[in-house]
Amino acid sequence: MFDNLLISLLIIPIILIFFIVSYQLRQGKWLMLIAGYNMITSEERAKLDSQKIAKESSTMMFWAAIYCVFIYLFMLFPIKFLVNYQWLLFTIFIVPTAILIYYTVQHVKKTNRYFNEKLKK
Repeated sequence: MFDNLLISLLIIPIILIFFIVSYQLRQGKWLMLIAGYNMITSEERAKLDSQKIAKESSTMMFWAAIYCVFIYLFMLFPIKFLVNYQWLLFTIFIVPTAILIYYTVQHVKKTNRYFNEKLKK
């Protein structure tokens, strides 16, 4: 009982923060939270498509929040019979984690190319 309360007190605020940041980025606000965006000059920022950057960052934050919800629910309601099926546990945790990591790496590569192309012009 106490474990569930502690998990809830730690994870729920993080999930809420992720969703709030995702929403604010989608609205085009809080762009300074994006790594590297606050380090470039105003002239360089004018060259960039801020809405595109905000939308992509918002999507990443949204999926991170969904992933946290998934992990939270799995921790809150453990499936006891799955202990005997370790391959299924492996699949439930590792596959979504691998997909999230792959998507993040692809997003970083794409964003890096975009920044380099726009700032060179």
